[in-house]
Amino acid sequence: MLRGTRDLLGRLILTTGTTAILVAAGISPLNAQRRHTAHTVRLDSGMTSPPATLADVAWLQGHWRGPGLGGISEEFWMEPGGGAMPGLFRTVSDGGVLFYEIFALTEHEGSLVLRLKHFNPDMTGWEDKEEMVRFRLAHVEPGLIQFNSLTYRLETEDTMRIHVAVRQRDGSLEELEFLLSRVR
Repeated sequence: MLRGTRDLLGRLILTTGTTAILVAAGISPLNAQRRHTAHTVRLDSGMTSPPATLADVAWLQGHWRGPGLGGISEEFWMEPGGGAMPGLFRTVSDGGVLFYEIFALTEHEGSLVLRLKHFNPDMTGWEDKEEMVRFRLAHVEPGLIQFNSLTYRLETEDTMRIHVAVRQRDGSLEELEFLLSRVR
């Protein structure tokens, strides 16, 4: 693994201090949330998540692939079923896996929440056994899903743009961009 990549992975944390990748895409300012970085938003404190169902985000279903983190990044989203839409993320670089994420987008209290866990290539977890990263829904519309610091934007039927906000050790945020294509 490249040293720079290992350093980057070590810096991936939520603004709450939880280790995570924050995914976001091109966003226009919305009343219920504030801009977090150039392409991410966060719900203001006390704001509730908007109503939504898995049917609103079913376009995520499928296999997506593109360059990212010095290699090839992929997301796999299963079809909605049983109130959940599970998936997997991985990045492969220099012939090896850098890390995995296992996640589930679920219907919760009339809205959606995304829960995920990170794993090293040997499947040892980043988060403690009972911990996970939770992303509250901030906004949803056709082809756009915005969570706290996590947004997916469908640009065409087969192209999705993703930005990742990464907390630096000095407290600043860096934003990474992915452009994933649907694998048919």
